[in-house]
Amino acid sequence: MPRIFIPLATVALMATLLSACASGDSPPIPSGSAVPEAATTSTPTPTETITPFETDRFGVRYWDAHSDRSEVTYPDPEGTDEGDDERRWTDQQFITAECMDALGHDYKFKLWWELHPDDPGDPPVFTYGDDYYSALYGAPDSQDPADWTTQGCDGVALHRTGVI
Repeated sequence: MPRIFIPLATVALMATLLSACASGDSPPIPSGSAVPEAATTSTPTPTETITPFETDRFGVRYWDAHSDRSEVTYPDPEGTDEGDDERRWTDQQFITAECMDALGHDYKFKLWWELHPDDPGDPPVFTYGDDYYSALYGAPDSQDPADWTTQGCDGVALHRTGVI
């Protein structure tokens, strides 16, 4: 039977690799080995950037009942007249959105300080007196300016933020 000659260095390398594989560790790469670059580095695959929220054609974000309020950034500090107005108005929009959502309507808004200068504004999504209008502002024939409970979700938001 012919003898097979295996250099001692090869036997040592194979033993090291086998013991590393058996233990679950990544095998060491011996210096001077010809290992392809792809085997030693991982290149991230390109992924599509997905915006987790809807934007208008100018890239301005729409907010709704399911948006995270903590993501709102304000241009003016809290404790200033402008900053307090921005926060109150934003609270009113979120309260309105949550109220409309509870009634089965989608209510979206954009932060007025983020509007694009060329933005003409969004067209209304309701007609005077329809279900959406009544949910938002109250039934046209029952609106009493002195009674927030007749003013729909808008009245609820104004009341909860202390305006009426």
